[in-house]
Amino acid sequence: ALDKGLDYLKKVGVAIQPLAKDVRWLEDRCTHCTVCVPLCPTEAIVVDRKRMEISFDKDRCIVCGACIPACPYKAVEILF
Repeated sequence: ALDKGLDYLKKVGVAIQPLAKDVRWLEDRCTHCTVCVPLCPTEAIVVDRKRMEISFDKDRCIVCGACIPACPYKAVEILF
């Protein structure tokens, strides 16, 4: 769905630029508590329910920052 939206924006002439900031997931701090998972609007943070492990897809992240204050272990940072 995200790719289709980006393709549509390009077709109608909306310029898409790379982010000036980036999100870093600090896997060594993450306890896989899943607090951040439902907050991510693009499903860049997902949980494997069988293994109960979080994974982060940097390409899907829009750097909205919703996960940052939610994480009790400070396992997510925004880099400028």
